[in-house]
Amino acid sequence: MRRAARLAAVLLACGGLLAPAPAAAHAFGPFSISVYSRLVVSEDQIEIRWVLDMAEVPATATVELIDTNADGTVTEREKAAYFDLWVGSVLGQIELVVDGQSLSKEIVGRELTLPAGEDGAPALRLEMDLVAEVPAEGNSHSATYRDSNYIDYVGWREVAVAPGNGAQLIESSAPLEGRTNELTVYPADLGRSVPNSEAEFVFAGRAMAPSVPAGQPVSPGQAESAPSGGFQIWPTGVLAALAVIGLAGIMLAVNRPSTRARR
Repeated sequence: MRRAARLAAVLLACGGLLAPAPAAAHAFGPFSISVYSRLVVSEDQIEIRWVLDMAEVPATATVELIDTNADGTVTEREKAAYFDLWVGSVLGQIELVVDGQSLSKEIVGRELTLPAGEDGAPALRLEMDLVAEVPAEGNSHSATYRDSNYIDYVGWREVAVAPGNGAQLIESSAPLEGRTNELTVYPADLGRSVPNSEAEFVFAGRAMAPSVPAGQPVSPGQAESAPSGGFQIWPTGVLAALAVIGLAGIMLAVNRPSTRARR
């Protein structure tokens, strides 16, 4: 009862559920949950920067779960304990497939913070850094990324894909950068854009990447069939020899007496 009363009081402090959100409120409203992913592809691994931004109402409910002793103070130990329970379901909704193989993801960094939201109610922000090892086989790799976390909630979704050291991004359905600076700034025109939780892309090691004219990305099939170092080009000496042979043939054809003239 005590916890329920506290939760109700905080919800009322958010300004009422039916009242229009004031200018300082979260861009997508007090019920929103937004998710951001940025992938950096390298020759042997893919780094994922994953960020969750909870507005006041879902954040308040989550804080109630984190604060296990209900003393109104969330300690680092309570954050760590809740993260350990939470992270399994979060990672289970992040799917990264490279060359048809689903890759496991290792957590190399994490931070859970509770910034102040509207009227003092807490918001919640979770940042994770993940790493997935890329299979060694093949000159290039076709990949898909899909994040299904909180997909049914109102909020913003964006995925970015960028090349890292020792890799070339050959083709991608996602931009190189997001528009929200990792969900810290929401542009005014963001509501006219389409949220996205998926990306398809092709990448290769820089030394093995196919030669692609600027502004003309190749299809995944072309990238996989291209030989190491780019598309095959005839050596200069062979081209010169072929040119001389062709020119000699043309000159013989032109200077040869016709059959009618000999008769």
